[in-house]
Amino acid sequence: MAIELARKPTRTVLESEFFGRRELPDAMKAAIKHAKKGGLVAPMYLLMTHWPYKGLLAAGTEELSGIDKEGVFTNAGEPVVITLNYGRDGNGVLTPKILRKARKLQEKGQGGLKIDYLVDLERVFPNQDVITSLLQGKMPDKTDIPLSSYNKLCKDGPPVYNFERHAIVTPLKTRQQTTSGYSSITDPLDEEGHITDPQVILYADGKKPAEAFINRAKTNDRCLGLWHIYNEKNFDLEKSQGFVTSLGCHLYSSLGCEHGIFGTGFIGVAQDALATWENARPGLAVKDILKAVTSKTEKFVRPKNREAYNEVVESAIKASVPQSEGPWRDYVNLYQAQ
Repeated sequence: MAIELARKPTRTVLESEFFGRRELPDAMKAAIKHAKKGGLVAPMYLLMTHWPYKGLLAAGTEELSGIDKEGVFTNAGEPVVITLNYGRDGNGVLTPKILRKARKLQEKGQGGLKIDYLVDLERVFPNQDVITSLLQGKMPDKTDIPLSSYNKLCKDGPPVYNFERHAIVTPLKTRQQTTSGYSSITDPLDEEGHITDPQVILYADGKKPAEAFINRAKTNDRCLGLWHIYNEKNFDLEKSQGFVTSLGCHLYSSLGCEHGIFGTGFIGVAQDALATWENARPGLAVKDILKAVTSKTEKFVRPKNREAYNEVVESAIKASVPQSEGPWRDYVNLYQAQ
């Protein structure tokens, strides 16, 4: 079924399934099962593209904080926040099993969940340094995850496209620049209309989609709620911890508005739904498109960012690459309409 929107949508609604359960681990498990191989649990950036919604949604995006002990992305010993987006090639650190473990530890009085239902990574992964491993590009299960810095995200966009799992690393002091709470819908923009708020940029997975989100949201709402815990007095910046992000509409549009693991649900998107998604991110069906480009130019190019991707598309258009393939035709039409 389609995601239920709070107001009449301005574009084709992402075909998907909502999996709501009393407890988040059960909802996540159901969404993962629906997505299967090739689909995904919808991350924050994808949900923001189809704004607004009724009620609250959990996103396939996690925030994990701790110390960059080896100085991979900051000075050694400084705190960072890792924004991890689920993808068609894998999910996150806070799996249904880990969320249940955290809950059981809390019930036994053994930690597991901290303030605002932050998952204590040191308790649920007692023999692993999760943050250090992530900063080196490794998940707890030893699989790889592409990483990029916040500054590079702002400049070049995300490190991967095509709905692949990835993470962005931001110094905690940068995240603290966002004021937690409700404010004017235009506060994240500067006087020239450019996005400046780190949380909106991170959640949208780039500056351009963040600005597009604000422009959509301000047609419906006067205020935007940006919620986080990084300026709270009882937030322990030395600890390794994390939570599943969420978004939705209470009084006004809100991002990151709940950190609990109860009473909400995820959006599961199957592979066939991704293949026909009208509002495609750059890189959707990238293999099909690049195959078409390669057949004409005899040169294979793997773009690393949006600008490089657009160069490929533009050169392909000029070369009159056959547009018989559905994904290629859809992307060219989208590109020309921008």
